[in-house]
Amino acid sequence: MTYRIREASESDIPLLIRFNHQTMVETESLKIPIEDRERGVRYVFSQNQRYFKYFIVSNSEENDSPVGSFLIQPEWSDWRGKWVVWLHSVYVEKPYRGKSVFKEIQDFLETLLRADSNVIGMRLYVERGNLRAKKAYLKTNYDDGHYDLFEKMFYS
Repeated sequence: MTYRIREASESDIPLLIRFNHQTMVETESLKIPIEDRERGVRYVFSQNQRYFKYFIVSNSEENDSPVGSFLIQPEWSDWRGKWVVWLHSVYVEKPYRGKSVFKEIQDFLETLLRADSNVIGMRLYVERGNLRAKKAYLKTNYDDGHYDLFEKMFYS
């Protein structure tokens, strides 16, 4: 299959909300109100930051029908004096999983970011039990790093 990746536009907001809902249900069984999810997606479009954007992945062999999406977010590394870009909210429709969509995302993003000398690397996190995603990440030369992630969320 051949995939195309493009920066998302505001007309993609309903699709992004749907994909985010699927991710939320599949990985964490959360029930977050649609108003919160919509506000979260719309916020990204209200910002004008270079590495804070959604992207849509489509199947170019099927009239560019959307098969997935992802978000990138910047983190400033004060130690390195450069940006680390987080790959976040990755979603791939079930029929396309295991069909190199993540590899396509990875290749696209790495090419984009390596072209900027102010970016030092990429990071992502994965839900502990998501073995399929972990396998895909390791296959595309991510390593599990030397950090553990802790969080303190202010809602249930």
